[in-house]
Amino acid sequence: MVLVASRQSDTDEGVAAAVNFLINRISRVAPLYIVATIGAVFLQNTWSQVFSDPVVAGNMLKSLLYIPLNLDVAPFYGYASLQVGWTLNYEMLFYLLFGACLAFGRFRYVCFFAVMFTLLIAIPLWKRELSFNAYNHYHFSIAYLNMMTNPIIWDFVLGMSIAFLLRVFPKMNNELSLNLVLLSSLFVAWQYFSGFRYGHGLAGWAPSLALLVFSLVHREKHYSIRVPKILQYLGAISFSIYLLHPLAQNVVPALLIGYGLNDYSSGISMVFLMLGVTIFFAHWSKKIIEQAVSNFIKEKLLMISNAFFKSPLVEIKQAS
Repeated sequence: MVLVASRQSDTDEGVAAAVNFLINRISRVAPLYIVATIGAVFLQNTWSQVFSDPVVAGNMLKSLLYIPLNLDVAPFYGYASLQVGWTLNYEMLFYLLFGACLAFGRFRYVCFFAVMFTLLIAIPLWKRELSFNAYNHYHFSIAYLNMMTNPIIWDFVLGMSIAFLLRVFPKMNNELSLNLVLLSSLFVAWQYFSGFRYGHGLAGWAPSLALLVFSLVHREKHYSIRVPKILQYLGAISFSIYLLHPLAQNVVPALLIGYGLNDYSSGISMVFLMLGVTIFFAHWSKKIIEQAVSNFIKEKLLMISNAFFKSPLVEIKQAS
C-alpha cells in the first residue's frame, strides 16, 4: 500500500485517487471470493438449507460483505462461510481505511496514522483494556467495532513501517545481508516448531515474521535474488490457492469416501492429492477469474469513475 501511495502525486485529485484505489482492490479480491464463498456454502449445506435457513443465508451475506459473523472469539469473530474469509474481513477493512485516507492527498499518512491511533490506542485506553494481544476481546456490542479495534491490525501498521524503513535503511554488505536472512528464517522456524508465543499478532508471530520480511525485501532491493520459476508460478496463483484449498479439503476426501476408498482419504498421500487438485483449479481460477473477470470489472468501473471525476483513465494492468 505504501508503494501504491508513492505512485500518487500530491497534485492528484484526492477523492478520485481514493475511489480508483478501492475499485482496483475490490475488483481484485471480490470476484474470486464471491465464487469461493458460494461454493463453500453449497458444499456445506443442502440446497434447501441455503434458500430456507435464515442463519445459513445470513452468514453467507455477511461473509460476502466482509462482516464478522458474531461476537465470539477474537480475532476470528465467527470466521466466515468460507473459513479463511475472516482474514479478508481485515484486509478489506484496511483497504477501506487506507483508501479513504488517500482522499487527503499529501496528508494521507497523517490521516492514516491518526485513524490507527484512534482504533488501536485511544479507544482501548478509553475502555481501559489496551492490549497488543490479537486474542484480546473488547466486547463491544457491535461486531464490526470489535474487529476494527482488534490488535491484529497492528500487523498492517508493522508492514507499512517496514516499507518506510526500507526507504532509509542503508545497504548492508553481502555477508551481513545473508546472515540476517538466515538468522531471521531460522528464528521463524524455531518459533513455529517450538510453539514459543504461538499465534497471531504482535504478541505472536508478527515480530519474527516482520524481521524475515524486512531481511528478504532489503536483500532483494540491493542484491539480485534468483527465484525458481516454480516458486514464481506458485506465487502468481497464491491468492487462488488460498481461497480454493478449503474447498479441496472438503471435496477430495468426500469423493474418495463416496467411492469406498476410505483408506486413501487421509495421510500424506491425501495431502499431495489435495495439493494437486488445488493447484490445478487455482491455475484456471487465476486465468479466468482473477485476470479475465476481475480486469473486465475493473476496467468498466474505472471508466465510470474517471468519467465522473473527469480524470485520465488509469492504465489497466494485468493482475500479477
